Amino acid sequence: MPIAASRHGLAWLRAHALLGLILAVALGVRVYEIGRASFWYDEVVTMRLARTPGPVELVSLLGTIDATRAPLHPLALMGWLRLFGTSEAAARMLSAACGVLTVF
Repeated sequence: MPIAASRHGLAWLRAHALLGLILAVALGVRVYEIGRASFWYDEVVTMRLARTPGPVELVSLLGTIDATRAPLHPLALMGWLRLFGTSEAAARMLSAACGVLTVF
């Protein structure tokens, strides 16, 4: 293998290893004790919306409770909760995952 190719491969490996380390730190910072504290008020409102039977009920409930009137997060959380459960840690992991993706 030519020296230039091996240097390129090594640089590629270092860059990806650094990216992996940065993403691991980003994930660790976000999930450290993620389920320790109880829900905050805004999280309670979002969970109430996300635990409705379906999207139609969620949208109709937006006008009756103190919410941000933005249905995208509760709609995404609705599906997330069906996959991972309704614990505080599981509910917060969607935001943590999105936060790690912003680092990427």
